[in-house]
Amino acid sequence: MELTPQESKMLADMRKRQVQWPNVRWLQVTIGLGSVVAFSFLFRRASDFLMESPVLGLAVFAGIAPMIMLGMFIGSYKVAYALLLWHGNPERTLLLKLFDELEGRNQHRSKPVSRGAAAIPGKADSQRGHE
Repeated sequence: MELTPQESKMLADMRKRQVQWPNVRWLQVTIGLGSVVAFSFLFRRASDFLMESPVLGLAVFAGIAPMIMLGMFIGSYKVAYALLLWHGNPERTLLLKLFDELEGRNQHRSKPVSRGAAAIPGKADSQRGHE
């Protein structure tokens, strides 16, 4: 099977991502948990500020709380994504395995086949006897 240069590049990128995933998943979990902890701390500090000064605190809390919640959501998403795809993307894994199997079959078929008498067992022996 002949691949275009774009397809070859895409396949190489897929292989690269597949190899890099074990390190990336730990990075995702670490960054995600760090984000959740940091934004939880910020949320706690903002709520404490709200209790100390209700009027000013409400204005600050209303402006900061959505950003804090977004940061906590993104951190949670990173952790969930890494845990759900812990063993890699199943579609990418399947596609690479199918391509490797197809390439293996094509390489096996492309080997030159000898069509002489020596290629057929017993035929060479029977021809030698007639000489």
